[in-house]
Amino acid sequence: MTESLNDSRVDERPATADTAAGRVFTPSAAPAAAVIGALTGVALLVLCAIAVRDLVVQAGWLDSDEWLLGAADWVADISWHEWMWPAAIAALIVGLAMLWAAVKPRRHTHIRMADHEVIWTRRVDVARRISAAVSDLSGVDHATTVVKRRKVTCRVIGRESVIDRARVQQTVESVIDNVAISPRAVVRIASSHGGRTKGDRAK
Repeated sequence: MTESLNDSRVDERPATADTAAGRVFTPSAAPAAAVIGALTGVALLVLCAIAVRDLVVQAGWLDSDEWLLGAADWVADISWHEWMWPAAIAALIVGLAMLWAAVKPRRHTHIRMADHEVIWTRRVDVARRISAAVSDLSGVDHATTVVKRRKVTCRVIGRESVIDRARVQQTVESVIDNVAISPRAVVRIASSHGGRTKGDRAK
């Protein structure tokens, strides 16, 4: 009896649901603060190396001046100069840029497949699929596609007298329907002999 109940619970689970207990996030690019954080870490390592050197100098193992002490004395003795205004403004801008990098949302690198919670694909792969599907249509010699956030542009080269524009539009939209985005589909047809027509249709 227990086994049958467990089987029924497993069957009730959505087919497209994730098997993990936690939330699954959309694949994203590295955060903007990653590069700044890495450079800051390198700078701190250099500062630590200088501090170790000064400790060696203070212990008498190296006959030289202490760099950190000299820098501190220079800062203490320095007075205000006109060139410090641009430096202060530049430091403020850099600080604001670093703050923005810390809170900036990461760019999503993939888009979710329709009716699937944990399956993603890249925009370039969607573009390749559209181009391949359109290239199989009658009269089409070549097709290139660009998939952006709000618009999908498919450029078709072939025999205009043979190409069915409605069929091309339908093919593009059928591929778009497989992903969880709703961009505007634009089809541009150019003749193999140099002629060109334009057309678009809002998705």
